[in-house]
Amino acid sequence: KISPWKVPGPSGIPNIAISAASEVLAPPILAVLKVGLRTGHFPKTWCVFRTVTIRKPVKSDYT
Repeated sequence: KISPWKVPGPSGIPNIAISAASEVLAPPILAVLKVGLRTGHFPKTWCVFRTVTIRKPVKSDYT
């Protein structure tokens, strides 16, 4: 399950919209995943991610 209140990924699609459409989205996404696992190739946009450091007030070094 994904939290509907978390920030959307690079697509910008809100998690609540993905959850609402999950029954429609699941079959085509599963088909793409199966092909990707079989061939070793996935859509380039699926390889994009964003890392965010949330700084804590008591920690000064994040290296």
